[in-house]
Amino acid sequence: MCRAAALLGAAWGFLGMAALLWFAIWRLTVLACEGYQIGYEGRHWVLLIINTLFMAYSEGYRGFQQAFSPRFAARLRYLLRHPKPTHLLLAPLFCAGFFFTTRRRKL
Repeated sequence: MCRAAALLGAAWGFLGMAALLWFAIWRLTVLACEGYQIGYEGRHWVLLIINTLFMAYSEGYRGFQQAFSPRFAARLRYLLRHPKPTHLLLAPLFCAGFFFTTRRRKL
């Protein structure tokens, strides 16, 4: 497999996952802004702050920064060094770990 195809596949994997993440952020931002139109009371603000701190730590730091991002980068590097047509075609899914991974990682 030529180096240009590997680079193109890696770019497709990176940009495809970036687009998916930006789409999710956009959709969640719209929902969050709707909540401000309703208005919050004091107890709602307390729960919002507690939930935000918990989610930032559990999903942001532990889930994304320590688990998903290093695995994504390693799979992107693997895609560059060992390009296969199926992996290149489905690069965003491959880099995210949806296939060609252990059963434990899929769960």
